[in-house]
This record gives sequence, structure tokens and C-alpha cells, in this order.
Amino acid sequence: NSISTNLVPGVAASDQLEYLPGGAQITMRGRVGTGDGEVVVSNRLTWSYTNGCDDVPIAGGEGIGWMTITGATPPRRDFCPAAPTPAPTPADATPSPTDEPTPDPTPEPTSKPTP
Repeated sequence: NSISTNLVPGVAASDQLEYLPGGAQITMRGRVGTGDGEVVVSNRLTWSYTNGCDDVPIAGGEGIGWMTITGATPPRRDFCPAAPTPAPTPADATPSPTDEPTPDPTPEPTSKPTP
């Protein structure tokens, strides 16, 4: 079962704690070349969290050993109304499709959409 199949959008995460895990673990293994051949190395990163909307357990740039967290996303507002609203992405800013296609190719870029 996926955690998300049990969660109900619009209901605070704090009211659905029985469905939420309290931690995560990542184990990575790799091979490192040495003068004597290859050696298998292992690195395990484990953290726990409270599931509180304002409790951020790990952030981008943190890490241990040769693992680094490159980014983290805030909780979904569906479950944490106090979570910050993420900035729109370019895909979010794209205008809605129209019924009429634009000429192909356009003669030159325009500063306004064509009607």
C-alpha cells in the first residue's frame, strides 16, 4: 500500500497520523576503484520526523558521507494548510490552450499572444 492511498485531501495530516511514517532511511551502495581493485562501499542516511507541518526534518544541502540532499519540497497544502504556497513554475504560468492554432511558423516573436 502507498501512504497516499490512505490519506484524505483536505483533512489535516495531524488528523491522519496513523497513516504517516515517522522517519525515512536511504541506503546507497557503490563500487570504488582502488589500487588493489574495486571495493564496495555503503552509506546509510536515516532521519526521523514528527509530521508537523512546521517541522522540516531535512533541507537541501544537508547530507552525510558522500550523500547530499539536493532539494526538498514543502508539505502539500492539501494536508498542511499552514504550509507556504510554492512559487508558480513556468508550466503553471502557461496560458490556457485556445481553440485556434497559431500560424506555423510564426513570422517573429510577439510581446502579446495572438488572438
